[in-house]
Amino acid sequence: VDTRVRKLLEQKGQYDLQTTEIVADATRRRIKIVDEINKDKVEGGDNVVIKVNQLLSEGRLTEEVIADYLALKDEAFLVAALACLTGAKRQALANIFKLKKPQLICSVCWKAGLSMRFALRLQQEVAHISTKDLIYPKGGSDYPLDPKEMKWQLEFLGIE
Repeated sequence: VDTRVRKLLEQKGQYDLQTTEIVADATRRRIKIVDEINKDKVEGGDNVVIKVNQLLSEGRLTEEVIADYLALKDEAFLVAALACLTGAKRQALANIFKLKKPQLICSVCWKAGLSMRFALRLQQEVAHISTKDLIYPKGGSDYPLDPKEMKWQLEFLGIE
């Protein structure tokens, strides 16, 4: 499929080689993830915590992988990954998206070692926070909240 995507983008002629490769690579990764999810469901092993722990033990629980699951709208994986990276309970993390508090989402991503740009995506795509209430990266990539405030937000969730 990634070969077909690459050829399609090349035929359009609107994208440079680097952009074409980035899109083809993302397509390949996401198809692989969908295949793994479907395989787990067929085998009855639909336990996302096992998958997250496996990725962590293999050193593959990266922001890129988590972003792929975000693109696939797999909220259960996102919650399990954030819980794994922060040491928080999954239920507490699932609730942050329902609360629609951008400060909480930013603080959790900060604690998990994820980028502020990723925190912005979670605010938009999972919590569906209104544009006027979003917290944007400072300088395009930095966390705009003070670490002291983020620690306070985490304490609110019971995360040390």
